[in-house]
Amino acid sequence: MSSNTVQQRFGGCQVVLCTLDMLSNAQLRNRGITKLIPIKYLIIDEASQIDVNDYIPVFTLFASSLEKVCCIGDNKQLPPFGQESNEDLKSIFEISHLTDKTTFLNIQYRMPPTIGQFISQYIYEGQLQSNPGHPVAGQTCYFIDVSGGKEELHDTSWMV
Repeated sequence: MSSNTVQQRFGGCQVVLCTLDMLSNAQLRNRGITKLIPIKYLIIDEASQIDVNDYIPVFTLFASSLEKVCCIGDNKQLPPFGQESNEDLKSIFEISHLTDKTTFLNIQYRMPPTIGQFISQYIYEGQLQSNPGHPVAGQTCYFIDVSGGKEELHDTSWMV
């Protein structure tokens, strides 16, 4: 892509959406996109799934222009990809000097409150509240012990 094409396509852009890996990709930089649109603010979604070492290229490449970084994620959900086979991989939320700068969003809106209460009690030490206006609010949730059951194929699903 020529510099004129880059200017035509990306000139005036203020927001770039891409993966962290793509942002550190040499081809993106070589085409002048990150020069045309300096990376000042970086928002990283699902940050708990990214190993801390994977941040180094971006932080190194954009150290002169980066003003603020916001990592969004939940270290109690998904760990960094590959941690099950390499326990040394760490989430950015496991770095002690950054833990002081985190904000716990204590209201969840996705799960029905009955499920949310269970998750709050057993995962978040009772700190997670549920949206009382959830459309499934007030319904009872039951947990059934199926440890002694035998799974059987039923159409394309398994059933106990």
